[in-house]
Amino acid sequence: MWPFTSKSKSPLRRLNGATVHAMVTRALEGKTLSNFRFLMQKGVMTCPSKPMLRKAADQAHRPWQSNLWECEDQARAVVHQAQLAAAKEGCSWAVGTLRAAAPEGSSHDLHVFVWAIIDTHEGLQFTLFDPTADDWADVPDLSGVDYALT
Repeated sequence: MWPFTSKSKSPLRRLNGATVHAMVTRALEGKTLSNFRFLMQKGVMTCPSKPMLRKAADQAHRPWQSNLWECEDQARAVVHQAQLAAAKEGCSWAVGTLRAAAPEGSSHDLHVFVWAIIDTHEGLQFTLFDPTADDWADVPDLSGVDYALT
């Protein structure tokens, strides 16, 4: 017998890369630039819950400081932390980054967000997280997306 035990966890919903691609593309419809590219690096992904993604963001959070942390650094840190948690589950999460027009009031033209396909009681949902603001972002406010990446 192994010296450790693990409790059975409810399995996360698995999606193939084509399904994730279709969901992200549909969620971004009308919000992308003509040069938009979606780069998929994974063939199978699982869908975390919103609290799971929030926990990864909390573990990766570093308060934004001018000329120190850039939004893409913060977004990558959240995705990295999410994929560390996913590794314990045995499959990458449907999480990545995307670049879009900066939120209103920003001093920059572009901003990097974290996107995810999360599993809710109502079903699967595309959601955005803004690591710089350390808060969820509104998908309807998104515009000028030029890339999404897993």
